[in-house]
Amino acid sequence: MQDAIQRAADRFWRRVAKADGSACWLWTGARFHFGHGAFKVAGRTLKAHRVAYVLTYGPIPNNNVVRHRCDTPPCVRPDHLLLGSQVENVADRNRFGIFNTMVSRIIRGVRWKEGV
Repeated sequence: MQDAIQRAADRFWRRVAKADGSACWLWTGARFHFGHGAFKVAGRTLKAHRVAYVLTYGPIPNNNVVRHRCDTPPCVRPDHLLLGSQVENVADRNRFGIFNTMVSRIIRGVRWKEGV
């Protein structure tokens, strides 16, 4: 079991572009639609920032989400991640202006599909 976990961890960190200083560590593998990294392990596709959190700090308690201190969805740098509630996560999204970006992507996608 430990060997499988270590192999998955090694595979995970090979897909991370680590930067110097306090800059974000960017996920270089597959991504979900809105930019969060996607990492497949044991047949499940997980958000890469959540995997980075678990590998570094341990399990994520129930009713918690992993938030970003930075405004960078593909960031998996452990010290840029923190636990919080979904309410706090939404407040982060609003503070960073991410929601407006997501809505504009959706609208552009709908317009493109409809030929507008």
